[in-house]
Amino acid sequence: MQIHTFTNNIGYFNSIVLGDLLLDTESTFHEEHAIDIFVHPEYNSESSENDIAILRLKTNATFSDSIQPACLATSTTETSTYSNCWVTGWGDLIEGGGKTTGVLDKAENGKGSLIPKFEC
Repeated sequence: MQIHTFTNNIGYFNSIVLGDLLLDTESTFHEEHAIDIFVHPEYNSESSENDIAILRLKTNATFSDSIQPACLATSTTETSTYSNCWVTGWGDLIEGGGKTTGVLDKAENGKGSLIPKFEC
């Protein structure tokens, strides 16, 4: 979840939209409400670095073909440091903005790297 969309005041949220692929067209989606927001500790509002957050929903989401859980590593998950992962989302396609997308898609090159657990 891109954090620049939100404020630190959880009461500001009207709803969280789940299952929507195209932001500017009618589609089947589900609305939920967030009760907590966990912002990346190194989020920088000026540069938009680490522009990500995890939301705790008021009720459990109902999974469907278009609504699936994100897989989060546990303390026992074995991963290779700096192994590749895929990045998706809406918003700026290039650093500094100027090019945005209204379609949920892979990032410009689609690849990211995992960081060591001690940094997380």
